[in-house]
Amino acid sequence: MNIQSGFIRESLQSGFSFFAYRLPHSGISFGRSSKPFKGLIPGGFVIAPFDLESGNILTIVPETNPADGECSDIIPKWHETTRGQHNNAVNKISLYHRKHGGKTVLSRMICAEDVKIDCDSLFAALCKLYPEATVFCFRTPETGLWIGASPERLLSSHDGTLTTMALAGTRRSGTKGEWDIKNIEEHALVADFIVECLSECKPCATHPYTRNAGPVEHLCCDITAKLPESADIEKILRRLSPTPALCGSDRSASMRLIQETESHERGCYGGFFGPYHSENEFDFFVNLRSMNICGQDASLIVGGGITALSSPDTEWEETNIKSRSVLNALRVCQSEILSKFDK
Repeated sequence: MNIQSGFIRESLQSGFSFFAYRLPHSGISFGRSSKPFKGLIPGGFVIAPFDLESGNILTIVPETNPADGECSDIIPKWHETTRGQHNNAVNKISLYHRKHGGKTVLSRMICAEDVKIDCDSLFAALCKLYPEATVFCFRTPETGLWIGASPERLLSSHDGTLTTMALAGTRRSGTKGEWDIKNIEEHALVADFIVECLSECKPCATHPYTRNAGPVEHLCCDITAKLPESADIEKILRRLSPTPALCGSDRSASMRLIQETESHERGCYGGFFGPYHSENEFDFFVNLRSMNICGQDASLIVGGGITALSSPDTEWEETNIKSRSVLNALRVCQSEILSKFDK
């Protein structure tokens, strides 16, 4: 199904909670309602925050003729991340991991004020530029408006088989030669974590390979497992999310380091989203390579895995490259806005 012209703009004007998404090489699905529900609801579109301990899992169940919804969103805590702040955070987290091992994902915020982004055009540009990604846009009063193109599947279930991936380690697309030890170790931490989370489901992982994601490429391995009978899907999701690819290899320590070093709220960045048809049929993806929009202000959140081997300059450049996933799409549809994000 093709998204109707102006669907996102009209939904925002009417105060609806809504979603639109396009799975890789698929048609576009969309829906809206007057309000979302808490929890996993079959037949709806699920949205989960990064921190599942302090935020709610929400489901937008499409309505044919929804009443006008709430027009005001929660105002996010936005603080532009300076290079000095980012460097200090990388050094602090890297020092911790030199003593204790593991990794923590540090995110950075790039803000722009007084921008009027046409989300319908941006959604179309993301679809065209990234056919291998899951393009998404959603809005609820609790989460605000998010739009992006995610390369990472959190968990899917079809025909009794669970499917996920370990996606970690980053370098510029087209880089020649072998992956360095820092990225290899970073990917291994994610893969080991996911396999352990699904240990009761008899997981099977492929050998790592290079996966393109627009301006960057990652190390990836695909993981399949058997869906248990009477599975508690929410329990499995809470065990998986956030993965070490978005949080860290020791979740509790990484959560603490993130709270100590980041001056912004992640909100839905690093959480997950996707259609939930039933306990046996669903597709959930990680919210990354995305933009949060509030009125005429917008913020990109991009992150990278910090280990004992991390360099502040290298990590800063990695976030710059990752930000191009959305900025390249803006260049296609609204190039005049790019200067607002030029930090």
